[in-house]
Amino acid sequence: MHARRIASMLLAATAAAAVLGTGTAQAAGHPHHRIDRHRAIVELGPVHRDGNASREWITLTNTSGRPVDLRGWTLSDRDRHSFRLRHVSLRGHQSVRVHTGHGRDTFRDVYQEQRRSVWDRVDTATLRDDRGRVVDQASWGGRIDHHPGHRR
Repeated sequence: MHARRIASMLLAATAAAAVLGTGTAQAAGHPHHRIDRHRAIVELGPVHRDGNASREWITLTNTSGRPVDLRGWTLSDRDRHSFRLRHVSLRGHQSVRVHTGHGRDTFRDVYQEQRRSVWDRVDTATLRDDRGRVVDQASWGGRIDHHPGHRR
């Protein structure tokens, strides 16, 4: 019985630490809004944009230790430009860059094959799973840049 109580207390402490860590990230200005915390977590990372589609991308990172299949997931902006991911899966803690312009897809880079820049100076990126549920969002621009990795 004593071992169960200790295990229960450790589990509660771990959960509390996770909640506090998430609150700290939100308070620090990270605009991520995850919906389902029981699934493998994929986060939107820094956006690199300079007005040229060939030099523009956003990073997606699997922050969990489990693999996640992104087939059918979509990435969109405020203007409703949308890109459906095909044949993309991430191992635990792996990232992929989603480029706006043209190129050859690899396990590290995928391309939307767009001629024009998608990400505006003030914008919001939304990542949805294959069921249309919001997995993560990141916003930047305006008076305050809410995305620490954003480059102008």
